[in-house]
Amino acid sequence: MLPISFIEIQNQILGAVVGINGTPFSLNYSSDRTPGRQAAYTRTIPVSGSHVAGELERIEIEIDIAGQHFIKTFPPEPNQSYTFIWDGKDIEGRLLSGKQPVRICTTYIYPNPEHNQRKEGTSTLGTWNAIAQGLGGWTLNVHHAYDLAGKTLYFGNGQRRKADAASIFDDIAIPSEGGGQLYIFDNTGRHLRTISTLTKALIYGFEYDDNGYLKAITDGDNNITQIERNSDGLPIAIIAPYGQRTNFNLNADGYLESVTNPANKTSKFSYIHEGLLSSFTDPKGNIYQFEYDELGRLHSRQEPDGNFDLLARKRTESGFLVAKITATGRESTYLTERLSTGEERQVNKGCGGTGAIIALTGKDGTETITYPDGSTFIQEQQPDPRFGKQASLLKRTVLKTPGGLTANLSLTRDCNLADPNDPLSLISLTDTVDFNGRKSTTTFDAKNKQIIYQSPAGRRSILNLDEGGRVIKTETAGLESVSFNYDNRGRLISAMQGNQTILNYSYDEQGRLSSLGNAEGNQVQYTYDEVGRIIQTTLPSGRTYNFAYDANSNLTQIIVPNGAVHCLNYTPGNLEAGYVPPAIPPNPPLARGGYEENSSNSNSPLSKGGGGGYSSTYDSEQQLTNSTLPSGRTVQGIYNQSGDLERATYPEATVDVTYEKESKRVTKLVRTPANGETPQEMTFTYDGGLVTEMAWNGVANGTYRYRYDNNFSLVGMQLDDEPEIEMKRDADGLLTQYGQFQVVRNQATGAPTQITDGKMNVDIEYDNSGRVISRKNLVNGRVIYQLQLSYDLLSRIVQKRETVTGTIHVYDYTYDLDGQLILVKRDGEIVERYVYDDNGNRTEWQLGTQQHTASYDAQDRLIELDGTPYEFDADGFLMQRGDMTLKYSATGELLEVSWPDGKAINYTYDSMNRRVARTDEKGTVQYLYGNPNHPFQVTAVRDNSGKLSVYEYDDFGFLIVIRRGDSWYGVTTDQLGTPRVVFDKSDRVVKVLKFDSFGQVIGDSNPEFELPISFAGGLMETDTKLVRFGFRDYDFMAGKWTVRDPIGFDSGDTNLSRYVANDPVNLIDPTGLNEEFTMFKDFLMGTGPSSRERRVFGPNTPQAKNMQNALKVNKARDMFYKKNAKCLRNGESLEPLTDFAGGFGLIEFGLATLQADITEHFIGSFDHLNITPNNDGTIRFSLQNSTTMNSFLRYMYNSEGNNSLNYNDPPGKRLPGSNIYQRIWWDEPINENLIPKPSLSEQWAQTKSDAQNWLNEQKMKGLGLSPDP
Repeated sequence: MLPISFIEIQNQILGAVVGINGTPFSLNYSSDRTPGRQAAYTRTIPVSGSHVAGELERIEIEIDIAGQHFIKTFPPEPNQSYTFIWDGKDIEGRLLSGKQPVRICTTYIYPNPEHNQRKEGTSTLGTWNAIAQGLGGWTLNVHHAYDLAGKTLYFGNGQRRKADAASIFDDIAIPSEGGGQLYIFDNTGRHLRTISTLTKALIYGFEYDDNGYLKAITDGDNNITQIERNSDGLPIAIIAPYGQRTNFNLNADGYLESVTNPANKTSKFSYIHEGLLSSFTDPKGNIYQFEYDELGRLHSRQEPDGNFDLLARKRTESGFLVAKITATGRESTYLTERLSTGEERQVNKGCGGTGAIIALTGKDGTETITYPDGSTFIQEQQPDPRFGKQASLLKRTVLKTPGGLTANLSLTRDCNLADPNDPLSLISLTDTVDFNGRKSTTTFDAKNKQIIYQSPAGRRSILNLDEGGRVIKTETAGLESVSFNYDNRGRLISAMQGNQTILNYSYDEQGRLSSLGNAEGNQVQYTYDEVGRIIQTTLPSGRTYNFAYDANSNLTQIIVPNGAVHCLNYTPGNLEAGYVPPAIPPNPPLARGGYEENSSNSNSPLSKGGGGGYSSTYDSEQQLTNSTLPSGRTVQGIYNQSGDLERATYPEATVDVTYEKESKRVTKLVRTPANGETPQEMTFTYDGGLVTEMAWNGVANGTYRYRYDNNFSLVGMQLDDEPEIEMKRDADGLLTQYGQFQVVRNQATGAPTQITDGKMNVDIEYDNSGRVISRKNLVNGRVIYQLQLSYDLLSRIVQKRETVTGTIHVYDYTYDLDGQLILVKRDGEIVERYVYDDNGNRTEWQLGTQQHTASYDAQDRLIELDGTPYEFDADGFLMQRGDMTLKYSATGELLEVSWPDGKAINYTYDSMNRRVARTDEKGTVQYLYGNPNHPFQVTAVRDNSGKLSVYEYDDFGFLIVIRRGDSWYGVTTDQLGTPRVVFDKSDRVVKVLKFDSFGQVIGDSNPEFELPISFAGGLMETDTKLVRFGFRDYDFMAGKWTVRDPIGFDSGDTNLSRYVANDPVNLIDPTGLNEEFTMFKDFLMGTGPSSRERRVFGPNTPQAKNMQNALKVNKARDMFYKKNAKCLRNGESLEPLTDFAGGFGLIEFGLATLQADITEHFIGSFDHLNITPNNDGTIRFSLQNSTTMNSFLRYMYNSEGNNSLNYNDPPGKRLPGSNIYQRIWWDEPINENLIPKPSLSEQWAQTKSDAQNWLNEQKMKGLGLSPDP
């Protein structure tokens, strides 16, 4: 329920949003919907020009509006104008809502009346007044209104658009912009219902009382949200379908004064000048303040942590310019002009002298955008065949780089209606996308209620819908179907794959998910507080986790099963300010979780840092400036005038970042060690947003060059003077050739079934769930290695049959109720056995006949393993293991390892925290990372003699070939990417490796053959017995990380040093950030388990919240349907990506690069952007009934880690809603008959800016500057 504010910069409109507990709804405020927005009631009328006739006696202005008649007389003087301000009332003194027609007549009066000259024109004044909705000047996000006079649709979420009404069912009907929903209004513009244009199913119905005020919202599953009113019709509460009550108070003027959630926590609001929001106070007492100019335009926003935005506006010859100035003096400008040609031009220029983004919109709506990097983007619209221009449809786009690469996309929509006069009488609807000649189709078959997608390569997927538009079955060619069952409230109760139930859902009396059962009958149980936050999670084993929150719903305590308490603290702006681990100092636990009123004042020991805790500080723009470790070591971030990270310093090194001034692209990264050692430099060259060259200079040296096709797919990669690795792809953009290897794919699924160079074959087989069941390596027809896998009902490997050079062994795996590996048998004999404590620390285990024990401290760090002592420094880094001494930097870089005999190893890192060199008495080994799609994948190694080895990987990211000059070695790997057999081109086996389940090397047939790639694809150190995965080192003897997780609890595991939730058979963590380890996180924090084969969710996901509230949003489809698409990352293909959402198709395409340029296209039923605060203090961005917001942010931010439907910002993050989507409406009297459609230019401008800020944050995280605990 935490209030959030956002700004429409060009229009200087303030928006605010507050969530309603127990519902998917939010209350929304927009400052342009109040009488205080005087700009909407003001008209400046030219009276006289630079010259007036000598005989002129006077000039009269007559104005008629709402029955009122005004006359104003002026002397016969030049250069006069008159500003008229209407009071918003009619002749009876009643306050009117909506635009009202105004007649303006100017008469030039001469002595001879026959010479009088008269000019007359019409326009509109006023704005829609939200107070008429009867919710204190706020609106519910799904409840809209139509202004008949102004022909403007006002959305409940604060947005608006010009819309002509059509008549359907004797009512007014307006389609959503994507055409997937139809809004039905009565003849006064009152919203009656929202329906699906595909299935005609009700999405929302609205009921009104006798006074015309909204009293109930009913969704398609008959879940009713009620608005309770007093005898005067004033709202006093919103009651959710399951009884949760959110109370309201209104002030004397009828505006919302306070909102109180079910836990009795209150947000307060105050106003000035007829409804302009002047401040709000969050439940913790933090105050946000707002000021306006004399016309009611937002002038400034002041946040409690010092963040400040000042907006200044000035007229230009053909438009206006708005400057945004921040607390640190950074200024960005937004120019909007109407040209004499009738075109609209928008110029956005960032702070610090960066280049401008220029958008030109033609009279026909064609938009051309030019970016500072020289790229251009053209977009042209076309009318929807059912709804015409009201639901405009993309016609074509062209994206061109400075180097001449050009991506062309066009779209056509075919509509087959039973009744040509009824747009809802669908027989079928087909969208065809042509992307550089590759065509894909998405078809809705109304009779069979199916959505059918066919990719450019002919691969098909089908969604089967019920009468309400929910997915009841998904079908993908070559895979077993998945079906879904719902209760009478529309909630998902079970999911089945084939004939096997894979999930069961149960709900408590308030409609919240209370237990999640898996295919084996095990359940995770959830307990909530009054506002729906999880306060206790109980795993199938009975292990219990408790959680506590502050009044703003920031997580303040995590109490793990053994009773240890992790504490977190926050700034007034809800950014994470500190973390204190257990027992440093001791913290009293809460009994079962709930509220902890943890203030964020400067006297808090958490905010001071030191004393055993971690702390973070921010500048006035909420950029992380210092991250202080318990020892006092500090990582500092320094930003340039553009707000970009310019330098990061910490005791062991300094990282400098150089940008291209106009485009803000990173051109150079330099890490300079503090001890005077050689700096490590990285440089980048681009074609638009595509990286064409990446070079290392310093201890490690090498240059990669990249080549792309017009699809922006990577087609060539070359290291120095080595032969180029050429790549080819099929029509779906999937690799069919990588260097000398051909990739054969299953025609139905696209999965690789064979990788071959004519001599070596890798044959891969799958089951009907898409899981690998066999991987066989053959050379000249001889089996070198074969892996055969069997799975349990939870898709975990329970048996592995492994053939190594003719010898067969069968491994059986057993897991405990929480999914931890506990037993391994080989050929029927127990070879591994594991016992864990309540926190998941491995305390006893058996390897073969050897027994091992370990003990841990309160922070889950090792104290002793088999008598060998482990010591950690104050910052949580391993510093001593037996006689081995380790030295870590403040950012988690292992810099040096030494032994008493004088032996030492030193390590060098680049600016992205990647290990690029290893130096010992034998010399230096260099590591290079050339794959732009896998930045932590080692692609080349230069040994201490200078000999180069090039590593090549398959579709799974597993090592397949090593090339050393003229030598060639094939590599076979297991299901984790662990190398098992190495052979040369004469078929001779040169190395066989054996590992236990946690990665300990138990056999190496040829130690002299150096192979640094080891367990799970990590970088092995045989001397230290550590494996480097991205940002962390893994101790395979202990099954533990040597440092806590750099992203803290964002990994989802409360045990910050546990490796992949103790399931090393199925899970990997290639970056050390738990990127591909999600199962434990999802269960613990209520987000459900996930895997590459299927995704399911728990109660804290937006998907499940939608499901629990039982709203008609095609819940199961959005929750479970796996996209037939790939994430676009640096160098990957630019191609149509297809998902089904909102009852029809999403066809989008994108390019995510280092600067996250993105082009995205939405069709079908994709409604407007919603910004809703969750009950846990995070922000939810969504597009109604769709998964597109996740797609948008995932591609924009160049990350595929978040597969949920919505992107949840950390608490306190600045809401980028209006920054990402800058909607432009003219509220100036330039052309009153036209309200332009939202332009992409502002979206693109802020998208690039926001993405760069995000990139900076990731760099900071990589440098240890993350505010995350």
